[in-house]
Amino acid sequence: MLMHMERLPAQRARSWGRRAICAGLALGQFGCATMSLQPLPSTERIVATRQAPENAERVTSQITQDGSIVHLQLDSDCQIQTYNRVETIQHSTTVNKGAWGDWAFGISGAAFAGLGVWGLADSSKTYSNDTTSRTYNPVGKGAEQGLAVASLIAGGVLAGIAVVDVVRAQHDEDRSPTYAERRGALAGTCPSRPVAAASISGAFAKGSTTPIPLGSTDSAGSLDIELAAHPPPMPSMPSGDFIGEPYGESLTISSNGTDVGTVPLSAAYPSWRLAWKQAAASGAAAAKALMDQGKREYQEEQLGQQRLAQERENATLDQIDSDFTKLEKTKRWGDDESALFVRASKAISGIVNAQTAANEAKLSPRAAALWDRCKRLLQSPAFKQRVAEIKTAEAAEAAYRNSPQGRAEASEARAERAQSDRREDCEHACPQCGSDNDCTTRQFCVAQCKK
Repeated sequence: MLMHMERLPAQRARSWGRRAICAGLALGQFGCATMSLQPLPSTERIVATRQAPENAERVTSQITQDGSIVHLQLDSDCQIQTYNRVETIQHSTTVNKGAWGDWAFGISGAAFAGLGVWGLADSSKTYSNDTTSRTYNPVGKGAEQGLAVASLIAGGVLAGIAVVDVVRAQHDEDRSPTYAERRGALAGTCPSRPVAAASISGAFAKGSTTPIPLGSTDSAGSLDIELAAHPPPMPSMPSGDFIGEPYGESLTISSNGTDVGTVPLSAAYPSWRLAWKQAAASGAAAAKALMDQGKREYQEEQLGQQRLAQERENATLDQIDSDFTKLEKTKRWGDDESALFVRASKAISGIVNAQTAANEAKLSPRAAALWDRCKRLLQSPAFKQRVAEIKTAEAAEAAYRNSPQGRAEASEARAERAQSDRREDCEHACPQCGSDNDCTTRQFCVAQCKK
């Protein structure tokens, strides 16, 4: 019995310690719950009202015609429109996103508080920790009361967290009001109002699907349309007489894309036919003028090309004349004179061939004179002496080539050419430098080819 009475207080102490640890862990893990604002339906109220006249969608038109002049009057029905200034307030409420944690805190807090009350009540049965007493208890009555108080405090804290979150979740919030003007109900009608700055166009019954612009209404909603001043495109008439009514008998008038009436075109066709005939005549005259201008430009271009060609030919003839004059004054020709005669004779020969081909064997006086000078130079003593010198030099060269010394030099030259060809073939067959730019092998090969 004594052993049981001594061990019971120790077990209670360990149990109370574990409770305190659990309370601390729970408090550190959860804490206060997270709150968020959830929007609620907004409230609206009208804070001000105004009324203003405005044009209705219905438009009435009055069209009168005097010959080819059309008078158009556009009026719009008037209505009194109500505009309300509306105040809007957005409401929101606080939502507890961790309600399950508050339930856990509340239940845990109640449990810890109950254990604390039970501990305080049970502490009266705990023996003291007096070591001289026969009923010695290592924990003692005071320690158990302290643990009970700690349990009460932990329970109060946990329950307090739940209570605080409940209070926080009861918070509502309103945003600053916003204001906007909205159309309300119609409050009545007012006198008709003119439609100003309306875009007016006309569409033909046939011949063209493209509307023609006729103008815009003035501030009084009226517009005078001169149909004769708005001719449609010139129709294509095989006879060119522009008879009949190619665009139909009437014109549909529209305001901003809405048809407002039709007018006959019989009074406008005479003016249109006259405009079409004038356009056709001016078009034919313009076409003829354009053709004449093209012909003149072509002739001027041809004359320019002929003038340029003549200038180039005259420059060539001047050079030939200068070369022939120099050759005629030279008594003995060398290599330079021979080359000069070849160049000049080729140039005059080309000019003579071109002129005879274009003018049926007729030469210009200057070209004919230079051609005669070329023929005389071919019969001159200087030319004949030069030809004889060239023949003598060619004969001497041929005799030398056929001599033993000449044949030996030719053989030696052929041997050198053959050796050079073999050396080039050998170098071409040598390996290229390696990927690391190592050219030792190629250099050795090329050196061997030169031996």
